Amino acid sequence: MNLLIRIFFLALGCIFGVCAIQPLHAQGIATVVSPAVNLPVDSLLQKDTVQAAPIEPRLRKSWIDKLCYGIPIGKARLLPIPAIGYNPETSFSFGLSAQTLFRFRDSSANLSQAGITVIYTLKRQFVFEPRWRLYLGKDKFRVSGDLVFQRYPDSFFGIGNETKSEDKQRYSAKYFMFKNRFSVRVAKSLFVGFQVRTEYMYDLRSLEEGRFFASDVNRGFSYFATGVGALLEYDTRDNVLYPFKGSNIMFSNYCYTSYLGGNQNHWNFVIDARQFVNPFRSHVLAFQAYAEFNTGSPPFKMLAELGGSRLLRGNFKGRYRDRHFLMAQVEYRFPIWWRFIGVAFVGTGDVADKLEKLSIGDLKLSAGGGLRITLDAKERINLRFDYAFGSNGARGFYFGLTEAF
Repeated sequence: MNLLIRIFFLALGCIFGVCAIQPLHAQGIATVVSPAVNLPVDSLLQKDTVQAAPIEPRLRKSWIDKLCYGIPIGKARLLPIPAIGYNPETSFSFGLSAQTLFRFRDSSANLSQAGITVIYTLKRQFVFEPRWRLYLGKDKFRVSGDLVFQRYPDSFFGIGNETKSEDKQRYSAKYFMFKNRFSVRVAKSLFVGFQVRTEYMYDLRSLEEGRFFASDVNRGFSYFATGVGALLEYDTRDNVLYPFKGSNIMFSNYCYTSYLGGNQNHWNFVIDARQFVNPFRSHVLAFQAYAEFNTGSPPFKMLAELGGSRLLRGNFKGRYRDRHFLMAQVEYRFPIWWRFIGVAFVGTGDVADKLEKLSIGDLKLSAGGGLRITLDAKERINLRFDYAFGSNGARGFYFGLTEAF
């Protein structure tokens, strides 16, 4: 086992070690305080045993509170957020993200979310993405999923961790993806469940002459894949949107098979381990170790991809892709003033066809910083702005409603 793999499992072991020594009071579901008023950033950290009241718009005070609260819809709220930003995959993008935040009958559960994002970019990319994250029955049941349609002119650099910028080839495709995950609590902090995912990539055309379609490997062509799998999740976070402390460790897999109607046959496995430490008031150290493994020969779009808005920010998503991917990153989150929170992060990782081919000398890097604007301190709802530098001069700006991890 080479040095890179040892480093990844050392990071994973550290996360498990911190989990093992967590005090008992740090475990359980997300908790907030009552009444439902916006608090200063320094008041975000709350005690674990206090129960929240339903979202209550009448307690809002200033026009800033009203603006940050959104549009009240009964006991829920609607947050219409302009989706204006820039990242390496899309250039400048414009659109709207409409997110509904609410709780089911039990007000002590995590805040559920359901919304739609519509984006158009200067690279003539179109994205339509409904998304939902639901917490039901005192957080005994969790349902989450995404529905994505993209008309997406994009770039392909080849497969592997040594592809070059001059290998870039433009292509156009239409892409549909649906995934849904259901899990049930079987112990205080343990969930088990199942998941299903369908992908369909079609109308794939090269926008320039090159080796992309000349390859005799089926990774470059249209595909239809359906997979089912299981998941095991350990979650002691005190808040799912912006944790101060706790752990979130998930093991999941998909089995893609032609017996489910697709034309792909391979397995996908993911380990995602996150640890959050609160060294002192309102300061957070966040750690993540992530591993993805694929068997067989998945289509290039289904290979593990390095980069994007969550995994090694600053790198073009898909700039490096292969069957396996190992990554670790750390982020420091600290209060600045009023509704503003600062972050600084750094990470490293790489992709490879075989684990023994991973090398310290080929590691891809990510580093950057960002700003959070707190919309609701009680619920820990923040707007995220990140600027990151990646390998080989790559960089990107990211905007969103939730944290990268």
